[in-house]
This record gives sequence, C-alpha cells and structure tokens, in this order.
Amino acid sequence: MQPENMNVDALDVWSPLVDQRFAISGVDAHSQLSSYDAELALVHKAYVMAKRRRNMLAPACRVPSEVLSAIFALAQLDWIPEYSAQEGDEGVYDLGWIYVSHVCSHWRDVALRTPSLWNTINCLALPHRSAFSVYHRSKRLPLSLTVRTNTNLYDYEELKRAATAWLTPIVCSRINAVTLLDCVDEDLALVAAVCSQHMPELSCLEVCAEVDETVQCLPARFCSGARPAKVTLFGCLPHWNTTLLSPALTHLSLHAGTSVNGALLPPWAHFAALLSSLQLLEELHLDDIFPPVLFNTPYTVVALPSSLKTLDLAASRYCYQCLKFFVSLQIPPKSQVNIVMKEIEPPQFVEDIVTELPSALKMLHGTDENDALPAELVVDPFTVDIYMDELRGESWTTDTIRDSHVRATSGPRAHMSVHPGEALQDAWERSALRVIPHLLTLPLHNLSALALSRVAVEVLVQGGHVSGLSAAKGVRLGLEVRGYAMLLAVLCVGDLDRGFDLLPALEIVHLHIGASDSKTGISESDCTSDMLALAYFVTERRDGGAPLKEIVVQKGLENWDVWDAVRSVVTVNFVAFNT
Repeated sequence: MQPENMNVDALDVWSPLVDQRFAISGVDAHSQLSSYDAELALVHKAYVMAKRRRNMLAPACRVPSEVLSAIFALAQLDWIPEYSAQEGDEGVYDLGWIYVSHVCSHWRDVALRTPSLWNTINCLALPHRSAFSVYHRSKRLPLSLTVRTNTNLYDYEELKRAATAWLTPIVCSRINAVTLLDCVDEDLALVAAVCSQHMPELSCLEVCAEVDETVQCLPARFCSGARPAKVTLFGCLPHWNTTLLSPALTHLSLHAGTSVNGALLPPWAHFAALLSSLQLLEELHLDDIFPPVLFNTPYTVVALPSSLKTLDLAASRYCYQCLKFFVSLQIPPKSQVNIVMKEIEPPQFVEDIVTELPSALKMLHGTDENDALPAELVVDPFTVDIYMDELRGESWTTDTIRDSHVRATSGPRAHMSVHPGEALQDAWERSALRVIPHLLTLPLHNLSALALSRVAVEVLVQGGHVSGLSAAKGVRLGLEVRGYAMLLAVLCVGDLDRGFDLLPALEIVHLHIGASDSKTGISESDCTSDMLALAYFVTERRDGGAPLKEIVVQKGLENWDVWDAVRSVVTVNFVAFNT
C-alpha cells in the first residue's frame, strides 16, 4: 500500500472517531470536561504505545540489545559525566554517556537492563539524589566508586551531603574499588570519615591528596575491615596498624609528594615486620617514604617475598635514606628493580649520595662481590641512568628516562637513575654530569656500554673526566649523530705498542638523532665535522689493530653519503630504535 493511501485510510478511520468521541453536546460543561479528560488520557496512552511501536521499526531500535550494550559501554569510556560551575553560578551536571538512555524507550530499556553500565560511578559528577536509582540499576555487581573533590566546585556542606548520599552503609558493603582524587586536607578528613564504614569487599584503594606542606595520615578506621589486594596512596599515609596493610596485599604504592613528618613514619622494626608479612606482594612502589633504617636489629635485612615482580623506589628529599633502605632488602633474583633519585634538593649533596652507590650497585647486581659494576651507563646533562643488565639492541639509546617508567624488555632488569634537578642555582651543581667523576672512580672493567648525549660529550671531554674511562675495555658506545667529534679525537690517542688509551676493545658505535634534532630536523651538512671525525676514527682504529665490528645508525639517516665511505672500513647497519 502506498504511503498516500495509508494516510487516506488513517484519515477515514480517525476523523469519524474523533468527531464522535469529542462532539460538543448540550450536557453541562463540567461533565463534558471530565469526559474529555478521560478520553484524552486514553488517547495519550494510545499515542505512547503507537510511538513505541513506530520507533521499533526505526533502524536504531532494531540493533540487538547485546550490541547496544557494547556500544553504550564504549560511549561510557570517553563520554564521562561531569559537574561544572562558574563562580557565583549554580552548577550544571553533564550526564555524559547517560544521555544515550534518553534517546528512546528501547535504548533506555537496554541501558537500564545492563547492570555493568551502572557499577562504575563517578559520584560527584552525578546529582546525589540519583544515588539510589544508580545503585539499584547495578543489581548485585561489585561497585567501583570515584570521588573527585574540588573546592572550586563544591563547598563543604554540599560535599558532605553528596558523600553521605553516595557512601551509605549498604553501598559500602558492596564496594570493590574506591578512588579518592584531588582531596585537600578538609575534604580528605570529611571523605575519610564517611569511608570509615565497613567495606568487607574492597579489593582496590587509591587516594590522591592535594597537600602543600606535609603529608597527612589516614585514620585507623578508614575503610574499616577492608583487606584490599591493591593500595595506592599519594600525599597521605596509611595508619600503620590498619587492616589496609594486611597480608592480602599484592600491590602497594606509597608516594609522599611533599615532605614527610618523621613522626608519621613507623619505627624501622615495625615497617620491616610489615614488609616481611606481605608474602603475596607482587609490586612495591615507595616514593620518599623511607623510615630510617636501624641496623643491628632483628630486621637488619628484610627478605621480600619470592612473588615480587617489581620494586620501584623514588626519592627527591630522602635519597640517602632511599639507598640505605634499598641495601637493607633481600630481593628475589627475578624481580625488576628501578631506583630513581630525582630533583635532589639541598641540604642533600650528590657527592654524599654517590658514596652509597657501591653498596647499592652490589644489591642491584645481586652479588656480594666488591667490584659489582653497572653494565650500562646513559648520561645526559640532567640524568644518569645506571643499568645492571645491558640493554637489548632495539633499546639502545642516548636518552635517559626522566620518570620512574622503565622501558619494557623481555627479561628482568635493574635500573637506577640520578637526576639532581633544577632547584640548585649553579648549572654545574644541578647537572647530573657531576655524578660521573664519582662513577668513574669505580672499577669499570665490566662496563659493557656507555651512551652520552651531545652536551655530556662536550662537558666530559672539556672537563677532562673522560680519562676515567681508561679502566673500561669492551664498551659499546652510544652517541648522538651530531657533536661527538671531540670525543672520537680523544679515543684515537694511543700507539701500536700499548694500544689505545681509552676503550681499547671498542667494537660497536651506535648513533642516534638527538631529542632536540628530532624536533627541528637534521641533515648531513649539519654534521660535516662529525662525519669526517667518524671516517678518520674507524680508519685509525683499524690501522691501530683494534678495528670496529659495526656502526649501528638510527633509521631515517640511510641516505647520507658518509655511510658509503665508512662501509669500506666497517659494517654499517640501520635500526629502528625504540623511542
């Protein structure tokens, strides 16, 4: 039937019906109004039913419920509800992905019948009056709650009402994960008080406190009765006798973020006993939270469990204590170890910290030998990276790691990073390069790789520090593709009788595009003096009886003419290094 015929048929049916049901008669107006109201109520029900049936024929409503649920879940990832307010104006809630449930009754029905859409909740981004309905829609699924406080959006009383509405006792009994973000001191105290209710199902806790002067300590009853597997605290400390630090822990991360009042730290014996009790621990991250180690106690050495996969230690204010803490640990041989000393602040001195390095290197190396050495050093003006295992070929680099992230490798690796930081006034005082003279006093006969940035080459050669490499023999050398000519000149010094003075067994040089050059671009003409120095260097090494085996160059530089000239002396290969 054609659409116009359908319209004619509908008109033929409905016109007489409307005329009959809504005809004006001579009865009193009050009775007729009541009759019309009853008729209109039935018409409205019919309208709603007809519209629903009509919408079911639309393409959007013919999508299977399972597919719609998956689409809604994807929308939930990026279209996040949020609350915003300008100063002096009433706040506005943006419901984000929840708007999909307002499109039509079918979409709403699918959304409401999908509990997994409602068990991950950013509490303060939704009106607190909706708390009950949201929890009801989540059925019996475990709940994951995020509370992001913000004093620019919420006053104390409003925050109190919202937190109380969302964190009721019945809800707390179902909570699987709690994340508290952007908490200032007053907010943290309020939310901590609300979170003192019993949470027997809690498995993951994350608290991020915004602190200015010193970290705060959470109350003993915070998340009462909880024995989570994962705990992450930033800017706050746990109560050291809380059930949050139970033997059930598999991941523990404590980050100070600012200075720590020593009175808030537990005695060494207590902390050592705590670590010894965590027999399921897989990851341990500590940042500037190191109770002073007391030797000659029952816990002089703390044996970490064999389950430990990752140990991350970071320090800026308490670097010396960090190293002291590290050497008091007994670490499983397959654990990945990462130590970062960053933004070292006065009154600490790099020289004092370096005195502890030999002991720390022994621990990183997993040996009691006095000459435990790093396998690879990566040096730039800001950071020194110390690796106890040589990097794999695709990970060769002249770039240091500026945070606690460690590049992924196929096997375990120990890594230490020293970053003096910008707080010091003098450029040399805040330079990581002043660590190098101390490192070069160590026996370096096992050093297998050294990578230097362009500025590191300049400072080390001009300062005469490069002579400390005389003990290193078979070192793989990494350089930026520009600025290394002066170093190669030093490496050519020697004679046929005694051989070369520095790096006499050098076999591989790998060349990289520096960080600054990768942004601005670089051409062969920018590196003319370095390319000439390279050609001279490989020839001198060959003629001196210590030929290089290989030069490895970062991909992207294959078209440079110099490689054809160098290939007559040494093999040249190109590699896409990890960046």
